[in-house]
Amino acid sequence: MPLARCAPPYPLLCIVEMGGCGMVVGMFNGSICAMVTPMDAEGEIDWNGVERLVERQRVAGTDGLVVLGSTGEGVLLSREEQRALASFVRERWERFCILNVPTAGTRDAVSLVEMARDVGMDGVMAIVPFYVGPEFEGIREHFMRVAVVGVPVVVYHHPGRTGIRLSGEELLELLGIENVVGLKDASHDLDLVEFLAERVGNDQVILAGDDVFAYPTMERGGHGAISTLANLFPEMMHQICHGGDFALHESVVRLMDGLGKTTNPQGIKYAMSLKGLCRADVRLPLVLPKQSVRASIAAVIDEK
Repeated sequence: MPLARCAPPYPLLCIVEMGGCGMVVGMFNGSICAMVTPMDAEGEIDWNGVERLVERQRVAGTDGLVVLGSTGEGVLLSREEQRALASFVRERWERFCILNVPTAGTRDAVSLVEMARDVGMDGVMAIVPFYVGPEFEGIREHFMRVAVVGVPVVVYHHPGRTGIRLSGEELLELLGIENVVGLKDASHDLDLVEFLAERVGNDQVILAGDDVFAYPTMERGGHGAISTLANLFPEMMHQICHGGDFALHESVVRLMDGLGKTTNPQGIKYAMSLKGLCRADVRLPLVLPKQSVRASIAAVIDEK
């Protein structure tokens, strides 16, 4: 069952009824859509489009939303746009809503977390600092300063985007910081997922950071997925995160094989445009997929 939104002051854990007995689980679990940010032909935010996509996720039963993620081109938006988009979505979404913190600098990250608090976000997702190549001591201090704001924090571990691969022990140390409530893992390392899930149990959430790894993560004790594909097929990703089977997983693999031939969110936005859900437009330096990739995306969407 979806979790109700938890209002400030933010509890680190919520109690939900599962199978007739009380069970402590992380506040953020299930199918969490990493929302695209629809743009108009001039590259400005399409606010009517945002509203339609939020409503579509509500009807589909999606458990939560992430705004300003890489799928949402968060790093390509101005601070004013970031705040406006976060506030706009928050006002229209009653379930839990997480703000991604798309920055490597600690001061800037803290400022964004304060913004998340001010607009009423339920939590933030903070990536391991990228590009600057910090030592682990710096990474730990970064998350301590982000967490001290008081908004629940999900650590985002994505070696492909950051160039930093943390060990299981290092990630457990980050998960031990007060106000850190979980991990989004996009390392593609299922042994790491299993290692962490065994040690955190249901006290914190372990979330898949790649749609292809949603089902295998759930099988290994994970608690859900932050999903790009949920923009296109929210019901399918909800089912995957709430007891889906291997046949559904195979469908996800086929779909992501097509979408993954180009950079995210170029692929998902083009696929959504084929379904009339939003325009394919992205902001530079992102561009529309090459023609051969468009054909591959169209083929896998037609199969579905």
